[in-house]
Amino acid sequence: MLTCLLNNQQICSLDLKDKYDEYIMEKLEYVKEASQNRQLVCEECGDIVILRAGNDKVPHFAHKNKNESCYWEKYGKKETEEHKKGKSIIYQYLKEKYIDAEISVNYRHSNIRRSDVFAKFKSGTQLAVEFLRIDMKITDWKEKHDFYKSNNINNIWLLSTKEYNKQDIKNVSIDFFEKFLAYKSDDDIIKFLNTKQQSIILIKKMEYKGRAYYKELFTKEYKIQDILIDMHGTINCDFKIQYDKAYQNFINNVLKREKTKKKAKSDKKFKVKTFKISEEQDKENREYVKKLIEQEKAKRNKK
Repeated sequence: MLTCLLNNQQICSLDLKDKYDEYIMEKLEYVKEASQNRQLVCEECGDIVILRAGNDKVPHFAHKNKNESCYWEKYGKKETEEHKKGKSIIYQYLKEKYIDAEISVNYRHSNIRRSDVFAKFKSGTQLAVEFLRIDMKITDWKEKHDFYKSNNINNIWLLSTKEYNKQDIKNVSIDFFEKFLAYKSDDDIIKFLNTKQQSIILIKKMEYKGRAYYKELFTKEYKIQDILIDMHGTINCDFKIQYDKAYQNFINNVLKREKTKKKAKSDKKFKVKTFKISEEQDKENREYVKKLIEQEKAKRNKK
């Protein structure tokens, strides 16, 4: 778990590091001492938790003693290091970009639903950022998405690159893209978070229907600090400009291919067929022609 209670106040383990992923020693020592003094308490069940803060993993809290009835004991252990890292990157990003907003991780709503990272802005606008597992069922996504919509909560969904079968995300297939367009957005763009590079990868399909159906994907990667995720969940960057340029090139190439195919078809239609004959047949043909010529000469001599 990434949050717990200390003196009846919520604390977040992600606050123990700065935006450069370095520990803030004063905060770390303070929470470490509280952990040793058994002052950290689970928000769900009230049991004692301890701080786990290594160099290679995201700092978090864990039950000192097992409690199978607690939500975090039952489901928290299933959370991967990749998912914690993703939430940490998003949390730190929003904290830096919106210093006046209230940013929470693992935010629990009134219906027990949870948001990976949740932001409340002074204007009253709310934003949920979800770091999505590839294997999330579409029904689960729809229920959560509908909840956000009915409660006027803006939302953005980022897919994990690590969970994409460990393949190069820039070579993502058309089939994969079309499958995940089920996770609808207004701009039909799939958004990935690369936790290793701390970057956002945007992918959108280019398509054209002519004599045939052509489709191709356009991909662009940005460092997360070079973009702006606004309070409406929109990613602000030059992606649209770059996409429009790529789409025009795509159309031009498709039209060239269509023209080439049309010309090839036309040439094939009017192509003169030639036949290869044997020497024997050639000899017979020559003798036949010679005979016709002699017959024609004979007719003229009679006249």
